[in-house]
Amino acid sequence: MLSTDGALLAASLEDGALRSDDGGRTWRGWNFGLLDWRVNALCDGQGAIWAGTDCGLFRSDSAGRSWRDVPAFDDSPILSLARAAGGALLIGTEACQLFRLASPDGTRRLVYRADAPLNAIRVHGCRIALPQGKTVMLARNDGGFAATQCTDATAIAWLNDSQLLVGTEAGLVSFCDAI
Repeated sequence: MLSTDGALLAASLEDGALRSDDGGRTWRGWNFGLLDWRVNALCDGQGAIWAGTDCGLFRSDSAGRSWRDVPAFDDSPILSLARAAGGALLIGTEACQLFRLASPDGTRRLVYRADAPLNAIRVHGCRIALPQGKTVMLARNDGGFAATQCTDATAIAWLNDSQLLVGTEAGLVSFCDAI
């Protein structure tokens, strides 16, 4: 979910991108041009709204009112999106790849090849975290990633510059970032 242009946008797994202009009391689909209504992630950045779907990446220049396909990303389902330091878009795929899109019309650059699908990307300043089963991969500015051991990371969130909260099946664990 994200807030843009005085409205709320939500990703849904069956109804595409949903928009609310009344603070979330009512919702309606805004799917013109969206070829896949299974929206896994939404992100704002580079003057656009981005939607990651099972059939690729879509971009909206109209605050989510209409969408267009980004052909460079139609080869693998997009599971996660995040805005990196400097405004670049980070794109996590089911094919275990993390891409960086530096400009809206630029080319993609492979940043990292993971061991599992990239279901989440969390960015805080120049720090990037990716949950990968029993490890969390950490990097600065998408430079080399280093593994930090934890127990079955199912969700992650940055608390501040040095602490990452890790959600597990057994509960919530906090650990300090070592990079």
